[in-house]
Amino acid sequence: MTSYYDPQSRTRKSAVYTWTDISGITWADLDTWELADGNQYTLGTQTLVFLTDVIDHGKVEAVNPLCTVSANNTVNIKVYASDTFDSSSQISGAPVINGGQNATLQGVSGRYFQFQIEVEDTATALAEISSVEFNIEPRLQQEAISGNSATHTGTTQVRIAPIVKSYSKLTSVTGNAKAEIDKVPFITIGDLGNPEEPRYTVFSLSSTPNDSSTTIGIVDVINDTTITQVGTPIATQRTYKWSPASIEFGTVNPAGDGLYYGDGGGSAAYITTTFDDAIQIASDDFTIGSTSGQDFTIEFWVKIWGRFAHQSGVDPEYAHPDHFFNFTNGSEGLRLKTATQGTNNLEFFYQLDNDSTYTSIVSIANPLIAEGDWYFVRVKRTNSGIRVRIVNSAGDSDTEVTVDADSDKWGNISGDSTGSVWTLSLGDLDNPGSQQAALYMDDIKISSVAESSTYAPGAPFIPDGADDIVLINAGTTTVYPTSVTEVIPVDAEVNLVITGLPKMVSDASGNIIEGET
Repeated sequence: MTSYYDPQSRTRKSAVYTWTDISGITWADLDTWELADGNQYTLGTQTLVFLTDVIDHGKVEAVNPLCTVSANNTVNIKVYASDTFDSSSQISGAPVINGGQNATLQGVSGRYFQFQIEVEDTATALAEISSVEFNIEPRLQQEAISGNSATHTGTTQVRIAPIVKSYSKLTSVTGNAKAEIDKVPFITIGDLGNPEEPRYTVFSLSSTPNDSSTTIGIVDVINDTTITQVGTPIATQRTYKWSPASIEFGTVNPAGDGLYYGDGGGSAAYITTTFDDAIQIASDDFTIGSTSGQDFTIEFWVKIWGRFAHQSGVDPEYAHPDHFFNFTNGSEGLRLKTATQGTNNLEFFYQLDNDSTYTSIVSIANPLIAEGDWYFVRVKRTNSGIRVRIVNSAGDSDTEVTVDADSDKWGNISGDSTGSVWTLSLGDLDNPGSQQAALYMDDIKISSVAESSTYAPGAPFIPDGADDIVLINAGTTTVYPTSVTEVIPVDAEVNLVITGLPKMVSDASGNIIEGET
């Protein structure tokens, strides 16, 4: 209702009539100016409303907006609040507080505040407001709480601190929890929307040791190059050059004692497949280099199984593949194979560019390992041609031969779209069923340089720079010793500090004050 300030009584009063309201009414129609007959105005039907100016608190903060009104009747105080203000006459939106009488009110956050005071007529007089006092109060109160959280209301998931003081708004719950040998507890704050229930949770970091483990598989550990598998080459832990596994081509008897020996001896001592096992990668799946005449090296460990390989003067019964290495573009390339020579020598041969002739590289006798030795093979291209090196695991047999001294040999392996595609095949190769082979390989590496070392590596290959482009082996996906950490809710000895605004209420007259009603 429209109001005006009466300087005589120094109060704000309702403006009962406007000039339009009294148009056509004579003095004889009225008993008094304020109280009328003829359905002009009836006491108690209107509410006097007064709106304060907007108050700028200076910053956004949690506060108790307090207001005391002197009036001739009870009041209802509404509070509007906002973080921003557009300089209009009133803060927009619904009130954040609708005070009423004898009510518990919650503190609010904001920078700009505005109070709306509403007073109804009494039974005998128009509503009047004598004074309005307001205060934006940011004062906080605190209390400390100590003890075991298990004694607090709630569960380990959510505890409620047992506060003594009363609050209109909780602003923070801080504290710490006592550490134990197997617990590193910390406190997180829950929902603080209810000023009577400061919620918190004690969490503990629980660490469980996790032993290292290895996932066995055939993988390229550098660039995830596509590896095509022919037949069923598998990763096995029955034998390896480097722990934990190698790649097996041709299945052997898994039920016998030791690596390969069965319970019946003779031909029943082992089983090999009648089909070929191999892995293949093509040069369009990896880049040896970007220029013609790029040097490169292919190197790996290989074991050809021989049942009596270590017994001098006895047929070792090597299970040779037709050949175990083939690097070719279809018209030129290199093959490597083994054969039994003499009493029990294992001889390595090469075949160049599909020539029908195999040329010996080296013959090695009396392996140190019962079922056959591991041999290191290195094929490299340099500007002086193609060279092959064979070294046994003891390092006492080391032979390198030049298989072709042509400086332009294989000079078109550039790995780009203009060069022909070369394929590297390793394992039990060619003539399925003609050779029941059993062999193993480990640490297959391709690099874009001509390796200069003249010895077999004494440890597993590890990627050592941009020159290493492919590294295939088994069992290289390893989870190293770590701890699995879980965050779980617990109870513990706690020290808490509760901070918030003091309790705010509306009293019997409708004033908004701090304290109890």
